[in-house]
Amino acid sequence: MTRRFACFALLALPALLAACGTPQERCIRSGTEDLRTLNSLIAESEATLSRGYALVEVETTRMSWENCGWHRPRKEGEAPQPRMCWRPVPDTETRPVSVNLDAERAKLVSMQRKHRSLQAGAAPVIAACKAQFPE
Repeated sequence: MTRRFACFALLALPALLAACGTPQERCIRSGTEDLRTLNSLIAESEATLSRGYALVEVETTRMSWENCGWHRPRKEGEAPQPRMCWRPVPDTETRPVSVNLDAERAKLVSMQRKHRSLQAGAAPVIAACKAQFPE
């Protein structure tokens, strides 16, 4: 029973940590979510342009040599021998991919323009959160 509780606690931990922070911090975080998402997309686009290619994650399957049971002893008194077999294991690989750098630059400029408008819109949200939840 305690093992189940430990598993549940580990699964619930990210949700509990997401709820952390003062009411003001939670208010600001929810009001600026689009801005934070756009910041990460801009950083990814800038990294792609500096490298000259994009990186994508591809789901693959690799085979792993694992113990999949035991052979019965042939003679009495012998120890059972492990039975090995190949098992598929899901894996993720990061692979380089060519991109149109001109289109990537245009996308970055567009995202930076949008970033400025979101940033201007975030200022009143932050001020309202600070007024509603003073620390």
